Amino acid sequence: NSSGDGLVKCEQAVKLDGSASIEQIIIEKLIEGPTEDKLKAIIPKGTKLNSTSTKEGVCYVDLTQDFLNTLEGVSDSVTIYGIVNSLSELSTISKVQFMIDGQSVASYHEGLAFDQLFERNLDIIKTE
Repeated sequence: NSSGDGLVKCEQAVKLDGSASIEQIIIEKLIEGPTEDKLKAIIPKGTKLNSTSTKEGVCYVDLTQDFLNTLEGVSDSVTIYGIVNSLSELSTISKVQFMIDGQSVASYHEGLAFDQLFERNLDIIKTE
């Protein structure tokens, strides 16, 4: 949202041509940022997606080191759950595990445990 403390629904139409997985497309759209001016980006600039894979309901997301940069005006929870909630919209995904350049990272910024499985968080969803 405009204050950076919650998520609002933002839909985008995409064409699936088989060259990328739906998980990859979702994350790449999040990296691109919102199409509406009043909304804030939730992923730090320069972040790239290394890979995604989904096994037994868990989506494994490997991002570049840039993801660990602080994003001014956006809470850490919004960044994490923006990805988790978007991916868990897919019926095949119930949890998300993050990696940075192929490695597990113990914490995200100021102590948010990052080496765990994340599940959808509906409490962070706001209406604007």
